[in-house]
Amino acid sequence: MLARFSSSLFAAMTALSFTVAPPALADQGEKQAILWKIDKANTPSSWLLATIQTTDGQTAEFTPATMAALGGAKYIGTEFHNDINSVVDMARTMLDEKPSLAQTLGAADYAKLLPLIESRGYPASVTAKLKPWAAIMMLLSPRPAKDLIPMDDRLLKYSMENGRKYFGVESVEQQLAPFQAISSSKTNSFVKNAD
Repeated sequence: MLARFSSSLFAAMTALSFTVAPPALADQGEKQAILWKIDKANTPSSWLLATIQTTDGQTAEFTPATMAALGGAKYIGTEFHNDINSVVDMARTMLDEKPSLAQTLGAADYAKLLPLIESRGYPASVTAKLKPWAAIMMLLSPRPAKDLIPMDDRLLKYSMENGRKYFGVESVEQQLAPFQAISSSKTNSFVKNAD
C-alpha cells in the first residue's frame, strides 16, 4: 500500500519543494523502521513513517525516534481515515451478494482459497461474498498475530489519546482502486497459484 501512497506523496512533495532528509534507520539490529524527516523553510518539520502490516511484535513497536516525532506532531495521518464509517464503506465495496465467489472462481479454486483466507481471520461466510479482487487483497495481507495491533490502528489510537488531529491521506475509493482494476483473468490466475 505504501507504493500507491508514495506516488501521491512524491507529487505533493515536488509541488511544494520540500527538502527530505535521508531516512532515519532505527537501530534495531536486523529489524529497521524507516522514518523520513521533511523540512520546508519557515515551516515546522514533518515526518513520514513507513508502516507495514506485520505479524512480528518487535517490528511493530515504535522506535524512540518515532515516538519523539509523534510527540511533536500536530497532525497524524494514515493511508485512509481508519474510522468505523470508512471500514463499513470498504466492506460494502469488497462484498457482493451475487454471484458468489465460489460461482465466479469455480468449486475447486474456491475450495483452495477458503482456508487461505480463513487463516487470515475471515470466516467462510465473508469469503463467500468477496469480490474476486477483494479476495486477492485478503491474500496479500499477513496472517494476524495474536494481541498485535496494526501500526495504522496504533497511530489512530495515539492521535486520539494525545489530542492530535487525525486525517486520511487517501479515500477508501483511492485505496481500493488498484485492486478493483485487476482483470478477472488475472484474478483467476492469482487465485489458482495462491498458497
